[in-house]
Amino acid sequence: MSLLSRKLAVAVALVGAVTFMAAGCGSDDSSGGAGELAALQKQVGGLEQQVKVLKAENLKLTARLARQSGSGSNSGSGGANGSESGGGAAPTGSARAYRSFQSVSKNIACAIDAKYARCDVEEKSFTSPPKPGDCQLDWGSAVAVEGSARGAFICHGDTVKNSAAPVLEYGDSSVIGSIQCDSSSAGIECRNTGTGHGFFLAREKYRTF
Repeated sequence: MSLLSRKLAVAVALVGAVTFMAAGCGSDDSSGGAGELAALQKQVGGLEQQVKVLKAENLKLTARLARQSGSGSNSGSGGANGSESGGGAAPTGSARAYRSFQSVSKNIACAIDAKYARCDVEEKSFTSPPKPGDCQLDWGSAVAVEGSARGAFICHGDTVKNSAAPVLEYGDSSVIGSIQCDSSSAGIECRNTGTGHGFFLAREKYRTF
């Protein structure tokens, strides 16, 4: 119970108690009893006014908390290719220190350390950038950010997928050193917090920056 709610409960209880006392004084025909009754009735009026004020403040507080709770459910939008923003709700959950993790759908697997992050997508519907001529291995499903460089697709002959890795739940982040990866319903975004470079990856879209 909030402090405001406790104050309201106390005020209501006091109104009841003073009203009961006033009723008892009403049976006394002496002038002293009449004076006590008038004083108690005055107290009841003051307490009832306080209750009204506290009820109004309590309603305002409840409405404000409801608005704040609702605003956290908004999510951004993203495009269908690398030129569009990733989007998704800003993480508000727990900060983890997973060096290896999976997305909620388990379609994306990532590995990170203090200065490096890489994520592989298993199934995708976006079109990857053209494969470089000097890449003789796999291309188009792995994105990484390292050091001060921008996020970029990498030529690779391995995978960071680990079926035993923990799931990074929506709203949670994994942070190691200057690398932070955020999970949202839109996808996974990893960045070097020192340089601002990184990438966003999802089944339908990607973004490097």
